[in-house]
Amino acid sequence: MDVVRTPVRHALPWRRIVWAAMIPLALGGAAWSLAALSHVRGNVPAIDRATIITDRATRGPLTLTVPAQGMFAAERVRVIAAPQAGVVDTIFVKDGTVVRPGMLVAQLENPALVRALGAARAALAVETATLESEREQSHALLITSQTAVDDAQATQAQDELDVRTDAQLLHDGYLGRLPYEKAVIEADRSRNDLRKSREQLLVAAADARAKDAAAQARVDDARAQVEADAAQLAGLGVRAASGGVVQSVDVDPGTSIAQSTEIARIADVRDLKAVVQVAESDLPSIAPGMAVRVTSGAGDAIGRIARIAPEAHSGTVGVDVTFPSGPPPGALLSANVSAAIRVATIADAVSIARPAGAADNTPVTLFRVSDGGTRAERIEARLGRGTDERVRVVRGVAPGDTIIVSDISAFAEHPVVRLR
Repeated sequence: MDVVRTPVRHALPWRRIVWAAMIPLALGGAAWSLAALSHVRGNVPAIDRATIITDRATRGPLTLTVPAQGMFAAERVRVIAAPQAGVVDTIFVKDGTVVRPGMLVAQLENPALVRALGAARAALAVETATLESEREQSHALLITSQTAVDDAQATQAQDELDVRTDAQLLHDGYLGRLPYEKAVIEADRSRNDLRKSREQLLVAAADARAKDAAAQARVDDARAQVEADAAQLAGLGVRAASGGVVQSVDVDPGTSIAQSTEIARIADVRDLKAVVQVAESDLPSIAPGMAVRVTSGAGDAIGRIARIAPEAHSGTVGVDVTFPSGPPPGALLSANVSAAIRVATIADAVSIARPAGAADNTPVTLFRVSDGGTRAERIEARLGRGTDERVRVVRGVAPGDTIIVSDISAFAEHPVVRLR
């Protein structure tokens, strides 16, 4: 039996035309998408990682400090003044010279003091000779007085013997009463003479002591004058009373100066302090007794605020910082220092290294590193208080975030930058 077959109808020609038109359009769209994507990537700027500085946000205590700049200064400065008027002959030191106690600083000349010392020595010689003469005369007078006493004593002894002998003869009947009485009278006279001679000896001895004391006093006065004039002359050699470094020399050789004229200033470098300048705006934050870290070429040391100047100059206030444990080893007078005054501590803070140009308590635009360090995204954050080195982040940054802290303000308009 024959089967009737329906003939297959071929697709209309217009469908083929549509499909033929869609293929080029699809290919064109893909090509356009690729081109657009390539164009977008071309607009993302790239930054060399070697040119940026990053820091990882951390959580923990943050010590707030006030920065200051200054220099080392001497806590004690001794003025070396001229002890006598004179003419400066020689200066043995200059600015920066290290001196020891007793070291000769300057030599003065004063002819008047030389003449005065010569006259004093001559006067001492005269008074010394006078003393010797007085002593010789007193000695001779005492010898004469003592001789008179000895003679009177011998006469008195002889007269006493005569009285006893005459008394015995009178008793035995060999001598009359008149010779006996005469002997008694002679004995009484000799006793009086001995008493007077002894009194004269005492007076002579007292007079000799008085004259000797007076002459000795004149010698002592003359010797004191010599010593005083010699001390004044020796004082023309001006010496350092203490060790230190010469800060200034205020006279030149040949200068005629009066007594107490300043010759030099010597700073005691064993007790240096730091004098730093704090901005007036930071003054309410500081107070005496606060700890200060002082950094110099000699190293670091921890000091304390000892004094705040009562007035400001050119927008800053002078602050004296002393060192209870001593300044850094090798610290030099007038050497520049940097100081960080510790004013407070935030117990728990998210902080990063201070971004370039960022101020405290301000909103900032930062870039956070992502995608394994291949790119950085722009974020908005707000900073709190901080130090020159680190600053607290109030919002916008979490602990562990890596933030670009160097200056990339030129890319602030781009939401993303590539890191290469």
